Amino acid sequence: MRKDEVALYYKGKEYTYGKVDRMANAVAEKVENMTKSSLVGVMMSGSAEYVISVLGILKSGRGFVPMDKNYPSARKNYIIHDCHLDTLIISDMEEKISEDDIRHIIVEDIEKENNISLEVKTEIAYVLYTSGTTGMPKGIMVGHESIENLITWFQETYEIEKNKNVIQMANIFFDVSIEEIFGCLLNGGKLYIPEENIKSHKGRIREFIKENHINIVQVVPVLLEEIFAHDERIDSIRVLICGGEVLSNELKDIILTKGYRLYNHYGPTETTVDSTRSICTKDKKVTLGKPIKNSNCFILTQDGELVTKNASGELCVSGKNLALGYLNNEKLTSEKFMVINGERLYKTGDKAFINSEGEIEYLGRMDNQVKLRGRRIELDEIDNCFSKLDGISLCNSVLIENETGGKIVTFYVANTEYNYGEVVSVIKNYLPEYMVPAEIHKLDHFEQDSNGKISKSGLKNLYKKLEEENKSDEQNRDYKNEIEEDEVLKIVAKNVAEVLEKEMYKLNPNITLDELGMDSIKFVQTVVKLEDAFDVEFEDDRLVLTKFKSLKELAEYVENIS
Repeated sequence: MRKDEVALYYKGKEYTYGKVDRMANAVAEKVENMTKSSLVGVMMSGSAEYVISVLGILKSGRGFVPMDKNYPSARKNYIIHDCHLDTLIISDMEEKISEDDIRHIIVEDIEKENNISLEVKTEIAYVLYTSGTTGMPKGIMVGHESIENLITWFQETYEIEKNKNVIQMANIFFDVSIEEIFGCLLNGGKLYIPEENIKSHKGRIREFIKENHINIVQVVPVLLEEIFAHDERIDSIRVLICGGEVLSNELKDIILTKGYRLYNHYGPTETTVDSTRSICTKDKKVTLGKPIKNSNCFILTQDGELVTKNASGELCVSGKNLALGYLNNEKLTSEKFMVINGERLYKTGDKAFINSEGEIEYLGRMDNQVKLRGRRIELDEIDNCFSKLDGISLCNSVLIENETGGKIVTFYVANTEYNYGEVVSVIKNYLPEYMVPAEIHKLDHFEQDSNGKISKSGLKNLYKKLEEENKSDEQNRDYKNEIEEDEVLKIVAKNVAEVLEKEMYKLNPNITLDELGMDSIKFVQTVVKLEDAFDVEFEDDRLVLTKFKSLKELAEYVENIS
């Protein structure tokens, strides 16, 4: 019916629904000829090819498993073996996995276009891996019925036939991308996929949104603030959705004052992207809102008893949006997915209560899971990886929250002292970049609470004290002379310090940026500040953290393009 209408836009190229269907059929046929497995891995960045690949896998009757090519080898191999994958779809041979029993499909080489009809081989639509407490990620299996429910609700709620232009902002390893892609394409919308160098740059992404008259945007709070809070309203945006982390009342009011219609979404991956939704208004504080279509929310005590209104407990979700469970982990599935009074529930681990208006208010986590820039992080997984270092007897990680979202800081007790670079060189083999701690600190012992457990609040207070002490550290003043000698380096250091929330003269200009506590998101924020400060534009191939070995090298590059 809409085969001649545009479905996808990527890198200046438009793909009609008819072309997407033919290309997905070709992928499905290739997959059918390559594997008998019920799951197929997709290892590439967000692109038209990615969307076509997952559609092709689904057409083949199989489920897809998104994999980040930048994951450490140990993590990629774990996912491959956990899913029993024998086939990966990749964008080029440079991404090839070295294991002998893995077959690779290069999506750009697939040319054949046939109409096909294949039987469904699994009830699993996709498996997404999130941080796990054991030191390895856990695979969450989501079924077709759950996606269908999400897509129907998304259309009914946001009227895709009127708000056709949807941007694909979320990382494809983040479940919101499922809603962006399928909520748009299976409802007749037009999906716009910005390249990474556009998506990660405030000025470029705003221009992309304006030029393509984007109607629906989903972002986490840190991007909501960065892209939309300080500039004029973009008129084409009719639906602005925030999720992934707690939305503050202050930021909510700033966005509403700009004239945007703002919605707050909540939902763990185990509930297929969204469990609840609230419409943000100036006259009420931010809540999680009410359950979406065919979903229910309950507050339970530790004994599994229903809690009355205005009493707090664990937020549990039921309904068609529940995931199937955890892949190859029946024990965890039975712990987190329970049947109470004949109804299957997912225990979120979030503490909440239902207020007098029937809306759910979030009170925090009941365990060691935190969220940083929309990504779930089990602090226990970081601690387990730390234990791989020789001589460490105890370690404990905390999230230090700040205006830019926060950072992970790990404290440890050991018979030896490690520098940051030594730690990173080990744990980066097991953890993705976003889970690598920004700082580490050696302690003689851990403070305990009244229950004999390590006190998280005590560690956070200790960190504040350490920060104060470090301001007058003699070593930090040694860098002052080196930074002051070079005017460009001084300005670069000032901007980096603002992003990292550190003292400027505390920054060693000769060590790597990740040793300073820089990650890819903070690096993009730094680039934006430096481009404004020096009135320059970084080359596309330089918008990557690993391109610069030190603060001094970053300053030299800025000076060369000035």
